[in-house]
Amino acid sequence: MLPVLEFNPGSALGGGIGYPSARAKEAVFVSLGVKGLVYVAVDPKAEKHNGSDGAARLLAELAVCNYKNIQAGKWTPMLGILSDGYQFQFWVYNSVARRVWASQWIPGFKGNIMNDLNGFLVSLKIVVEYLYDFFLMMVFNTMRLGVRELHRAAGDDPMNGEIAKDANLAILALNRCGEAHSRFRKAEWLRANDAINEAEHEVIAGSKFMVPSLEYWLGTIKVDKLPPNEWDRDAVLAA
Repeated sequence: MLPVLEFNPGSALGGGIGYPSARAKEAVFVSLGVKGLVYVAVDPKAEKHNGSDGAARLLAELAVCNYKNIQAGKWTPMLGILSDGYQFQFWVYNSVARRVWASQWIPGFKGNIMNDLNGFLVSLKIVVEYLYDFFLMMVFNTMRLGVRELHRAAGDDPMNGEIAKDANLAILALNRCGEAHSRFRKAEWLRANDAINEAEHEVIAGSKFMVPSLEYWLGTIKVDKLPPNEWDRDAVLAA
């Protein structure tokens, strides 16, 4: 199995191309051998004078990664995160639907660690959960691609028991990852409606599903360690 997450600092475009006024810094994250997420951080002072530079840089990086994935026969929606040091914006680049979606700017860290530790810690927790949820989406997308490839391989060679075993484990991994993602989305909705304790419960429950998901993908899980499953795998495979 390929690594679940790899971090590649630097630009997919190459060091010679950039937007100097924004002084952007990029990183490409690879999940299961597929470029899945681009992170672009811009200098807030430079960005203030040219608000399009950061977005343009991110879109260019997403387009290049998308092209490279297609050339490798590994298409999946590309995800992007743009930050100006104070807030975050989340992007989805879908070349098949010919659509690009962008969230509103999400506030980053609040308060000061010296004179408002509680405010800082609360904002830190919220930011980390937003980022975790987006990375989880990337893993989910690439797992779904891996499941389809394994099913195709199993169909081409139905007598190969190892491929069939890998395909079954990949389905179970995707199933648990989907449950985790569903729980995090529910937690976001609960938090938006001031149900803080219920949201915290969903975050904890969702996190517990990621351990068996990764263990399934790596083939190291034991059946007696599984948490109960409440998520319909057919909803993933048909998506």
